Amino acid sequence: MLDQTNLTQIMILTEIFDGNEKPSEISRKIGITIQGVQYHTKIMREKGFIDNNGKITENGFDFLYSGLSSFRDFVIESMVKLDNVLVWEAIAMEDLKEGGVVWLKMRNGYLYATSERTGEASGTVMKDTPAGEIAGISQVKGIINVQLGTVSIIVIPDIENIKEMNVITEKVGSFMKSQPFGIFGVLGEEAMVVAKKMNINPELEFAPLESAFEASNRGISTHVIISNRRFHFILHTLRDLQRKNPKTELKINYI
Repeated sequence: MLDQTNLTQIMILTEIFDGNEKPSEISRKIGITIQGVQYHTKIMREKGFIDNNGKITENGFDFLYSGLSSFRDFVIESMVKLDNVLVWEAIAMEDLKEGGVVWLKMRNGYLYATSERTGEASGTVMKDTPAGEIAGISQVKGIINVQLGTVSIIVIPDIENIKEMNVITEKVGSFMKSQPFGIFGVLGEEAMVVAKKMNINPELEFAPLESAFEASNRGISTHVIISNRRFHFILHTLRDLQRKNPKTELKINYI
């Protein structure tokens, strides 16, 4: 188990690796004083983890990798223990009996429980549950197999650069037909007009990017239309979502 000193030094090295080298910035990000950052930086320089230019050395990378691996193992082990005592919610595919063993699977973005073995993840039914109702599942074990969906961003020209809106609508429609998807979203007024011209009612209108990544985690691919102007305003949000969902495939498509 990592002690507090090692955890703090790992956090500092992670910030340096991300390009945050100023003690004030690191202090703000990890929640300790500037003096604390300077103290630990001095210790890590003496250990050979940081060179005189404030860069991470080979020994520093070894320490960082080892520490993050230990922390990852601790988190995974703790999550497994929690999963065994927490109650999951799943939709009953048929009548389920209290104490019965069920198998869990994702279907159309939702978790279902069935007495028929369908994968590796299993659990125990908390109480009798009729088909179609929500079942409480405890002692969950195994991995739920989910093929992640794709997040596709369709960037259309700004309105002042469009001569014929129907041309843009046709191009967007043709692109969407060539790329299978499960959910359609829009961000902004221009994108909504394009959707209406295609006679499509978007499922995602507000916070569509966050919803698209959540849908991906549940195995559903999405298309989200956005104007070029708005696209530049959401780049920071998009980067944050990518960091939080590194396995999700993101495609940017310019029309």
